[in-house]
Amino acid sequence: MALIKLKIDQSGEIIAKGWANPTKRKAGEVTADGFTVYDLADEEIAKIVLGHSKLADGTVTVDADYVAPADPEPEAPQPSADMQAIALLTKQLATAKADAAAAQQTATMAQTATVALTKELAALKGAN
Repeated sequence: MALIKLKIDQSGEIIAKGWANPTKRKAGEVTADGFTVYDLADEEIAKIVLGHSKLADGTVTVDADYVAPADPEPEAPQPSADMQAIALLTKQLATAKADAAAAQQTATMAQTATVALTKELAALKGAN
């Protein structure tokens, strides 16, 4: 059970709610701003939908035709401009490293081919 202060209109609908400080308030008390203090079960307090629920004998009932609003789809977080720039530079660096490795491999293959051809040429010259 917990103290809660409620404003209820003439039709019995709960139109406002707030915390009732138990060190300063007692159930049944009416505050200067028009709230009445109630001692309700936590489950009943959780059911309150302002403008769509009523309180009777310590029980909260929500309007039968009430449909809770759908939660909007959360937007996917977008990276900042700085993070986008860092990602682009990281990608460019990775591409440059891959290109350098490929060029090094090509140079090594060309050097190996040159050495092989030089040996073959020397062997041919020595045969003559």
